[in-house]
Amino acid sequence: MAPKTLARNEELLDEMTSYSLGNYVKDMMAILLERLIVDQPNDPLNYLINLVQNDPAIIALDDEARYSRMDLRTIKTKQKLLKTIYDDLRTYDKAAFLSAILASKLLRQHFPRHANDIVNAVVQTEKVLPPKVTLRDLSTLALAVLARPAST
Repeated sequence: MAPKTLARNEELLDEMTSYSLGNYVKDMMAILLERLIVDQPNDPLNYLINLVQNDPAIIALDDEARYSRMDLRTIKTKQKLLKTIYDDLRTYDKAAFLSAILASKLLRQHFPRHANDIVNAVVQTEKVLPPKVTLRDLSTLALAVLARPAST
């Protein structure tokens, strides 16, 4: 009997490739494997954990990856883009707003790295959002998200 083949999820593969390139996964793996082969520790798992947590080369790559996920535009620019997105949504009732922000092409265009994080923040704070979502509500939430590195 022939082995079962699973359908390839091209979108997931693209996201994984993008993540690994943006986060220097290949470079980190090269450093870890090189150190593991050269040092040949008795407890390789603890050795690798220690390397990931304390090795200056790994920490430098991690810092660089975080920096590349930051949105370094000015707050004024971010606020202007958020106003454009808010005006484009044309619906401010909380339930409709959640659907609209989820489907917003402008959000993904203006904040490609942080779009999913912003949507997640809106969904997570749904219970505390007022019945009519204002630009100030969206800006406060989005600017807090934009101040951190994107999760992807």
